[in-house]
Amino acid sequence: MKRILLPGYSALVPDTVYSKNGQQQIGGHDVDTILLLERFRYPTREEVRNYIVRSVKNFLSEIEGNEKAYDDPIYDGVDSIELTKLKYNVANIPAYVFLGIIGESDEALRRIEEAIPGELPEDPDMSSPNLSVVYGLLLSKGVYDKRASGDRRRKDRYQKSTPPIPIVVRAPGRLNDSYWFRNALGNEELAQNGLGERWDLLINLDRDFRLPDIKRLKLLLSEGAPFSNIHRIDGPAQDDYQVEQVIEMLYDTRENKDSGKPIPIDARQLIDTTPRKINYIAGEILGSLPDICKTVLQESITAEERVINMVRPQ
Repeated sequence: MKRILLPGYSALVPDTVYSKNGQQQIGGHDVDTILLLERFRYPTREEVRNYIVRSVKNFLSEIEGNEKAYDDPIYDGVDSIELTKLKYNVANIPAYVFLGIIGESDEALRRIEEAIPGELPEDPDMSSPNLSVVYGLLLSKGVYDKRASGDRRRKDRYQKSTPPIPIVVRAPGRLNDSYWFRNALGNEELAQNGLGERWDLLINLDRDFRLPDIKRLKLLLSEGAPFSNIHRIDGPAQDDYQVEQVIEMLYDTRENKDSGKPIPIDARQLIDTTPRKINYIAGEILGSLPDICKTVLQESITAEERVINMVRPQ
């Protein structure tokens, strides 16, 4: 299968991360435009519920000595750092909830069900694919500190005489994958200096991964609609011209547009981040369970005290 090529951009990570070099300067530094392209679909409630139950059972299996407990195909596409966060949240849920999930008790499953975001679909047919485009700016040369992933090597150190851009960009992941770029674009220090993620665009695709009608999408954006049933756009520095340029490119990836038919991007070739989305949602739910259970326990104690006070002799 041919790689996705975008006019004027170089592929930093094939079929997902693209860069346009040195188009502008910020703080005296050359800055690259970064496009992060991914596809995903919103998981169903059942998928999230099953993922949580399986992850808790895998955790038990691991502490019982099974070193390959997490060599489970459900984690394919999930970064090791993300998986470590999930395991941390599993380790911190109350013991009785842990055991309830292991035994798939009605009460434990009800707690999980109540914590699943309400917007997630019940029916798989209601979950269509989406194209995600993150537009951001990163230094053309910088110091990329990868200590979060266990790699202490650094690249391209700036001299100390070039503030105010942060010298070190820390982001978990590997420099050759989209996970690192997504975290780097979300770096708060960079955002304070006009770098990092500037805006993100979500486009709803049909079942065959086809883009919606470009005229309709452009009309919605020209009217300033932040979301519709075919798109959503957000970000601290949305630029209408930039957005339009990127959309034009997605709908026609040809270098030479003088003749022939437009060739839209084939979203099927993009990295599918659905497993990461499921893992993130599951981790958030597991992370919230201690507080939920604490609140339920306090309410139970308070109710019991009220009953005791009602029957206590005056």
